[in-house]
Amino acid sequence: MNSLINNSAITENTSLTKQSEVLCQQLSVQRKLIKLQIDPDFDRVITGYPRSMTMRFLTQRPALVAGVMTEVATLMLGGRLLKSVVAALSVARIVSSAAAKHKNRLPAP
Repeated sequence: MNSLINNSAITENTSLTKQSEVLCQQLSVQRKLIKLQIDPDFDRVITGYPRSMTMRFLTQRPALVAGVMTEVATLMLGGRLLKSVVAALSVARIVSSAAAKHKNRLPAP
């Protein structure tokens, strides 16, 4: 058993509880090192939005997320349908914008 564990703190005479505590500490240190490699600012206290790493990724890299979502939609829906939906949304935005401008021009009753 001692040959499988590369740590001088754990020996065969050490109790299982102590071995478990040492391993938990080692795992904790490894997790912190990995988090530092992924996000160097992970140890600062995050009090604002977004707190989760997933939301930080999504909000800090919108171009990448949009590209990935476009590719996924293309794979799932097919190219032609996706182009039609994008065109319809563009027309809807133009009509909505024109309607909002026209509404602002009308005199109040």
